[in-house]
Amino acid sequence: MTMVYLLWHDNDPAMEEGELVGVYGSQAEAASAIARSARHPQGFSIDAHVLSGRAAAVAFAGSAAND
Repeated sequence: MTMVYLLWHDNDPAMEEGELVGVYGSQAEAASAIARSARHPQGFSIDAHVLSGRAAAVAFAGSAAND
């Protein structure tokens, strides 16, 4: 089972969904990305998701191709 952490930013409360900022391999990496946004650290959230089966294979095949 592989976990990924989606970093979201909600900069407009009128919008139903926020903007996906990035997908990280650890919660610490996602938190570090928030810390790098020192000007506007509000409005961020981190959602943990499990990748399994084909989704995980596709995700890692794509990342390996980009290395």
